[in-house]
Amino acid sequence: MEEERVSPARQLEGVIEWSMKNMVYSNALFFAERLHEIQNDSASVNHLATVYYRMGKPQQACAVLRQALNTDDNKYLFAVCSFELGRYPDARFALQGHDGRAPVPNGAAGHFLLASCFQKLGKKKKAEEHLKISLEMSPMLWSSFHTLCSLGSDPDPQRVFGSEIVHNCLKEMQVSVDQRKEAAGGKKA
Repeated sequence: MEEERVSPARQLEGVIEWSMKNMVYSNALFFAERLHEIQNDSASVNHLATVYYRMGKPQQACAVLRQALNTDDNKYLFAVCSFELGRYPDARFALQGHDGRAPVPNGAAGHFLLASCFQKLGKKKKAEEHLKISLEMSPMLWSSFHTLCSLGSDPDPQRVFGSEIVHNCLKEMQVSVDQRKEAAGGKKA
């Protein structure tokens, strides 16, 4: 039986992922830089920026991401880094685009981050709007519920966390995990 050949780029991605999982960030950075030299695409930018972010260097992550804000993963990571740097308008732009009508990347978490931006920018109503959207998308996002309450809103816990809603949400989360495992070549849980 012939062995399947794995591309050098895929091998580097594996080393980066292993290094990140084991928190050997200097190793991850070295190989993320090599991958970016070889590939120089949105995925390699994301690997490199993620390493910078995990190393506590959101400024460097933003600098790398500026060249590749063409994927949802990169937009979201740029928004996270911008938020941490106190650049709330930049974070909002990454999540919504120039006109504020682009689909928000990263689902419920993206809407939670966007709500956090609006909250920092003093736009309480917009913050509440996106917190409610994030809870509709994922009632398991307790942070959205908690923030909504801290803003003075009074969401109905039964409506948000009703047993059928939570059951369906958990089921969707498991399907998502199974799909990622299958895409990575693993087996269903």
